[in-house]
Amino acid sequence: KLLHVLSVPLSEQIFTEFGEDFARVPDLDHDGIDELLVGAPSHDGGNDESVHTDRGKVYLFSGRTGERLGCMFGDRDEGELGMEVLGLPDLDGDGVAEFLCGAVKHGLAGGSYVEAAVYSGARMLD
Repeated sequence: KLLHVLSVPLSEQIFTEFGEDFARVPDLDHDGIDELLVGAPSHDGGNDESVHTDRGKVYLFSGRTGERLGCMFGDRDEGELGMEVLGLPDLDGDGVAEFLCGAVKHGLAGGSYVEAAVYSGARMLD
């Protein structure tokens, strides 16, 4: 039985690697059902073919309805936010679960490294 089809409009951007990684996140909207986090690490912020920033984007979907609850865009060019995602329990005591995102970071000296950052789940709710 198919429960949900998670998607974003192609008008937002094509070739984002949507679904590169996905994870179950403890219930963020307090409906009793866990949510789904989906990474799109090649997201550039639009369909302009001359722009290839690969900042990445992470989407949050309702586990109950499949509707998009929120999203977060990467803060660095070539950061590829969302190449790895993981749901976490509430770590800061605000009653909202957290999530971890992996991203590639490029240093000033040209070296690259991978970063994992923990974000408040409250940040993802529109």
